[in-house]
Amino acid sequence: MLVQKKSTCMLCSVGCEFIIETIDDEAVNLEYDKDNPVTGGVLCAKGNYMLELINHPLRLIEPQINGKVVDWNEAIRKTSDELLAHREKSDAGIILAGDASVEDAKTAELFAETCLGTGRLAIYFATGDDTVQKALTMASIPNRAAGLNDIGKSTCTIAVGNPFEVGPVIAGKVLKARYARRGNIFGVISNKENMTSRFATIHHYGNERKLLSQLLRVVADRSEGDELGLKKLIKELIPATENPDVVKLGEAFVKSPSSVLILETQDPVKAQLASAVVSVAGADKRLFCVNTYGNAKGICEAVKSTVSVNEIITAVDHGVIKTLIVLGTDIVKGIPGRNIEAVLEKLDFLAVGAPFGNETKQSANVIFPTALWLETEGIYNGKHLQPVIDPPGAALPYGDILRQLAEAMGKALPQVTPEPVEAPQQLNEETLRVILKESMETVPEPAVQSTVTQFADGSLTSNIQWLQLQERDAW
Repeated sequence: MLVQKKSTCMLCSVGCEFIIETIDDEAVNLEYDKDNPVTGGVLCAKGNYMLELINHPLRLIEPQINGKVVDWNEAIRKTSDELLAHREKSDAGIILAGDASVEDAKTAELFAETCLGTGRLAIYFATGDDTVQKALTMASIPNRAAGLNDIGKSTCTIAVGNPFEVGPVIAGKVLKARYARRGNIFGVISNKENMTSRFATIHHYGNERKLLSQLLRVVADRSEGDELGLKKLIKELIPATENPDVVKLGEAFVKSPSSVLILETQDPVKAQLASAVVSVAGADKRLFCVNTYGNAKGICEAVKSTVSVNEIITAVDHGVIKTLIVLGTDIVKGIPGRNIEAVLEKLDFLAVGAPFGNETKQSANVIFPTALWLETEGIYNGKHLQPVIDPPGAALPYGDILRQLAEAMGKALPQVTPEPVEAPQQLNEETLRVILKESMETVPEPAVQSTVTQFADGSLTSNIQWLQLQERDAW
């Protein structure tokens, strides 16, 4: 019997919905959700590979200990024994991928506190989405978040960075708005020509931090009112610009009755500058932030990680951490600037959970097969999603693995209730001074970037088109 189940793509934060058709608990078809009022069923290249992710022949489906297939009881017992042996030494940590549900992220937080006794949890967003979200929290715009429908109706749209590369479905909405009438404007601020800028009516290439600062000065000069009381400070700290493109873009953004700024960046300073532009331009302006990880905002609002991934890796390197759990992410590939393989060799014990084989898995003592978000229940990007199909083989969600480990260690983890842990802070003079000071500093080059077909460090999407690449039968 054919069954249709709706879900949402989490390979960027746009949140496009689709339908998976199943027969006898086997996913057989991907169908577009044409009744969806926002996207009309449109999916980008990444979204069109959902069926391949589910049915991929290289999915990990059985636990392993030192390369030998074992059952879950043995894998859990081995890992829990190692964790118990190290608990009193306070030398354990956990790294969780940013593709987790809010509930699984909260469960990992409880596990780090209750079972490890250290609270050392790092939720890893390979593209730095967490730093961008935290920066926006420090300079928030209450009730100013745009949706795709807002973009489709915008008469002046400004894109920062290259949002068409990370969330290609946005392009249709932007171009619909641009061509709705002749006077509509689509402007792009980017450090170089890119996929998004090719469609712009106004584009300017250069230092994005500097250009956003100039744009902020223009909107401060042209906008009416001063709700946040920041205009005087902006005019004091930012010289007036003679750049005609930036002036034209800023004037249009202020005068337009429905302006949207679309932000794609891995730089928290650019994120705060963009937020300031929208804040100062007027109460009817909106901000749309494109993240690589679809649930980045939800996780950052619900979980306050105690350490970063780099801090955990440094602690391993210095012998402070001797036991490590890594779930869902490939830190070897995701942190190319460090010799992670050599650092992991210093561990006494490493447990790795993943849906596919990856480079981190090569150093693991225990391997757990993990479920995709399509196979789990939880809150993602503000939506409560149901699984469209059961995980393959013995694969389990991150939260289920951690609860089994906790039980084996004699601990009971309570059910989690996701709640915001950090209240948004409205942009003020003190924050703005810090932002403008940091905007003069050199922007670090991102180590990992997403593309139209690659998600984050590629730990999921590097396996797409398996029929052509692998020439293997489905498992």
